[in-house]
Amino acid sequence: MYQILITVFNLALKVLAPLNKKIRKGNIGREKTIEEIQKKNFKSSKIIWLHCASLGEYEQGLPVFKELKKRNTESVFVLTFFSPSGYEIRKHNPITEYVYYLPVDTKRNSKLFIEALKPKQAYFVKYDIWPNYINELNKIDCSTILISALFRKNQLYFLSNNNALKNALKKFDHIYVQNEESKRLLEAINYNKVTISGDTRFDRVYDQLSQDNKLPLIETFINNSKCIVYGSTWPECESIIIPFINSEENYKHIIAPHNIEENDLKRIESKLRPKSFSRYSDLECGKKYEKTVLIIDNIGFLSKIYSYS
Repeated sequence: MYQILITVFNLALKVLAPLNKKIRKGNIGREKTIEEIQKKNFKSSKIIWLHCASLGEYEQGLPVFKELKKRNTESVFVLTFFSPSGYEIRKHNPITEYVYYLPVDTKRNSKLFIEALKPKQAYFVKYDIWPNYINELNKIDCSTILISALFRKNQLYFLSNNNALKNALKKFDHIYVQNEESKRLLEAINYNKVTISGDTRFDRVYDQLSQDNKLPLIETFINNSKCIVYGSTWPECESIIIPFINSEENYKHIIAPHNIEENDLKRIESKLRPKSFSRYSDLECGKKYEKTVLIIDNIGFLSKIYSYS
């Protein structure tokens, strides 16, 4: 069933590509990955593969990635993303110069990708788990680790006695989870190689506080007011936070949507009080803003914005 679904998913991406710039960009990138890795001839290197779904997962995994870099000075690090929002922003990063799109998890793609890369260690962040890739990694005796995992009982991993996602979970050499509930859910499916390590996003934010986080336009908007930051929001989140924002005028509010397409921005604006908001791209330094809500319509600096909350 999983093989059928992933094939349909791959086909759907190709069908939708002409209608969506983000999907189209991801498809183009993924089509080049395997050939580019084959040309690099990584096989003689000690490869550590880091995979993140998107930018948020990268920021979440970064404290771990930095520590791995310190401890494995002779290794070559390869970073992959599935989403363009991760790849485009972090194709230049402090961990590695080798950054690729991850091809869709078909049997053929996963086999060719792992044969070309041959990693010694592989790290996945949160729950971007691809069964065919995990199977291929197990075949070459690669250490596979899942970090900052967060599970709920209604997720697909736990809804049936035997499915590809559950089996993939059990093939990890170790899983580091954020909370006790996630640990209990794994133990309920007889997986015990699990450690509660907390959410590495807190480590990332703490690390960020020691750096230069000045954003003059953000400072202009906040103007020394108390501020609440809502990061990487989805419509489900917004249905909860926007009524609160509309009722609370004693704070400045910064909304950073996960998707910043024009229709997403307009959807958010339509739910806010009229004339209560500005977009980041419209801000001007030195100007006083009475508006209480700022919508971030750029990507790449959310971790710095958090320091203003």
